Amino acid sequence: MILIINNYTDNVHLGDLDMAEMGRKVEKISGIPFVVKRYYEVNAQYLKDHPEIKAVISGGCNSKWDDLYFDIFEGEFKLFREAKIPILGICAGHQLLAMAFDAGVRRADFGKEERFFQDIEIVKESILTQGLQKPLHAFLFHQCYVTELPEGFELLMSTKKIKIQAMKKIDEHKYGVQFHPELDHQAVDPFYRARSLEDVNGEVVLRNFLSLVK
Repeated sequence: MILIINNYTDNVHLGDLDMAEMGRKVEKISGIPFVVKRYYEVNAQYLKDHPEIKAVISGGCNSKWDDLYFDIFEGEFKLFREAKIPILGICAGHQLLAMAFDAGVRRADFGKEERFFQDIEIVKESILTQGLQKPLHAFLFHQCYVTELPEGFELLMSTKKIKIQAMKKIDEHKYGVQFHPELDHQAVDPFYRARSLEDVNGEVVLRNFLSLVK
């Protein structure tokens, strides 16, 4: 079983739908069933009570960070810190993973936000990039970013605007990616079309992460 965390704080029902859509893709790729839980339903004890959970994917959020008190995510933070199974934080999940390990997150300067499909530089090869036809071309949609690597993490990917596009906890399978590997050319608003279907290869990252699930 793969746990997918819904981090929506407004219209959490929409988040459930979005995370279930990602879960169906995850299940199609891996053959492993999924369960969606909201951020306030999970903590380190949840994993101990559910040994059938073999990996965690923490998804996006639909709120502005400056509108939130981050103690609402404390259970998820503790899950990130104590988990012994693979973790992938996507977009807001990536930022929450950084916060769980005491790194900062801030709003990008106006004009520095990232939208659309973009090329992403591979700084260091990892399990996530195995078999990847470079460059990585994936969808980004965010206003905030991780300001510095958490202690014990290493940098994996960057863009011109945002240095920390992907990171990994050293000696553990805990990864964060600012981009959306689960979204392909057809899965986003038509306004955000990639330059070509053939260029979109973010799903390779998702497949590589799922290869860790035993």
